[in-house]
Amino acid sequence: MPKLAQIDKDDEKGKNDFNRLIKLSLDITLVASLFLVLNLMINSNEFVPWFFGNQFRPMIKNMYFVSLILVLISYGGVFSGQFALAKGYYKEYSIPYFVGAAVSLPLNIFLVSKYQANGGTLAIIITEFFVCMVRIFVVRKKIDMHYMVKGQLKYILVTVACIITASFYKFNMGNPVLTMVLNTMSYSLVFFIFILLFNLKRIKLYLQIRKRDN
Repeated sequence: MPKLAQIDKDDEKGKNDFNRLIKLSLDITLVASLFLVLNLMINSNEFVPWFFGNQFRPMIKNMYFVSLILVLISYGGVFSGQFALAKGYYKEYSIPYFVGAAVSLPLNIFLVSKYQANGGTLAIIITEFFVCMVRIFVVRKKIDMHYMVKGQLKYILVTVACIITASFYKFNMGNPVLTMVLNTMSYSLVFFIFILLFNLKRIKLYLQIRKRDN
């Protein structure tokens, strides 16, 4: 955020630097949040009863699905905290919070009263989805959105593929901690191998730029 605030994006060089920095932040944020979601989802069956106790087993599915908000909050946060706030777009920064409150209140009243914890989980996911979409919508004309989201679908597809695979093939060592460690290590390795493969060109370009600058 301080770096973005310093950049004058009115001149051509500043605009390019600004876009590259936002794009880098978005990509890293998306990959990191997807990585966390992947591990929360594949370990939810073991983690909930181990950490909270067997009486909390019905909450496994809640932890599984509510982990999605990690992506929505962090990804949308780049547009609000690192872009809108850094460049002084205070109205665009504030609007999503009001939308979130307006969506969350009626959803919670209706869904929690009818579906209890499952309703609360659904209300949180829907609210954060709307907040994320509004954060993107209010700054869409101030930023090159096509460039920002370019190539990000493959990260989502890798995560989805890992989650689907984990639903059929997982370690089960009898010990929940050992099971979580092995599943986390194996699927994290697969996840990052594919992320690196998808970014070989970018990594090579970065190394070439560093070599030239040095």
